[in-house]
Amino acid sequence: MPPFPRLLTASAFLLAGPLALAQSATTQVQLFGSVAVSAIHGSSNNGGASSNRLLAGPWTPPSLGVQGSEDLGDGFKALFRLEQGVDATDGSRGQTVVAKAKAFDKASWVGVGNGVGTLTLGRQINAGIDRMATTLDLFQASADGRQILSILAINGTNTFGNFDTRIDQSAKLRVNGPMGWNGGISFAQAMADTTTGKSYAIDVGQNTAQYGVGAYYMNYDGAGARTGFSQTTWGLGGNYHFGAVRAYLHYMDAKHDKSVNGATQQHDKVWGLGLSTPLSSAFTLKTAYYLDRSDSVGGLKQSGQRNTAIVMGDYALSKRTTLHAGVYRNGVSGAFGTDPFAKAVNGLVGIAAGSTAATNVAVGISHRF
Repeated sequence: MPPFPRLLTASAFLLAGPLALAQSATTQVQLFGSVAVSAIHGSSNNGGASSNRLLAGPWTPPSLGVQGSEDLGDGFKALFRLEQGVDATDGSRGQTVVAKAKAFDKASWVGVGNGVGTLTLGRQINAGIDRMATTLDLFQASADGRQILSILAINGTNTFGNFDTRIDQSAKLRVNGPMGWNGGISFAQAMADTTTGKSYAIDVGQNTAQYGVGAYYMNYDGAGARTGFSQTTWGLGGNYHFGAVRAYLHYMDAKHDKSVNGATQQHDKVWGLGLSTPLSSAFTLKTAYYLDRSDSVGGLKQSGQRNTAIVMGDYALSKRTTLHAGVYRNGVSGAFGTDPFAKAVNGLVGIAAGSTAATNVAVGISHRF
């Protein structure tokens, strides 16, 4: 039996039991989201003209969605979530996949679950990204802010699906265990008439008030013109409270097939570090650094390095409204410095010819509802 039917069958048995006898009780539907806009000032290390603009985010990914649940009895609930990105600077929809807009780009799934496990079907984040967001990354692996977290996004999302941060036509099972242990597995079928092949991911970890640890593995296959190509990404790490400060450490290892004659896999080794320091009841300082070293950029025998450094502060005006201000710097060197694609994902295209680093200052406001 193929992996997809096996996952559905196993999940159905896990979540079965008294569900068939349960009667519907309470239904809850909630409108939720966030609106976030920042003023961005950018400049490069090559003396090019600076730029000024408004940008949705980038510190808080904006979205608009509706989610709901129905109490089925005996601890079981039916669940759904529909969510799309929102660009408040021009009123358009956001995009979590390059060059392709979707009505519900962030989530469109339905499922059933209880306190032990939840099965969801549709468009959603895979199990590996779940682990990065909940345990391993200070900024919750927010691929929506690609200018900030491009290194994680480029190595952890689907290369063959236009770097989509979500998975279409997928099934995901998440299971909760004792003492904060939890894990998940997800699987997606190949997309017809595209280069997006099947994918799967698995994660496991433990989250407590004092610390969190976890690991994940993700695999993406190409289809169509990319049949036979693959991408594998695994990682591990955690976070720990040192007094009031929470520190994050994350290692990611990614291998990508490249469509270059005679090329081998590009192998990226990524380190992520982060510190969240509350300086008052309203103000939190966040610092992070991401380093990506590759010994085969573009699948060729060329080494390169890219990095991102971030310093930002959150000031809570209320429980829902926050002021954000910070600086982030993206840089590339070695073979990445001459690779147009690497420069594009690091926000270096169009700033100045020959630039290998760009610094951006972002000041903005977000409101959550």
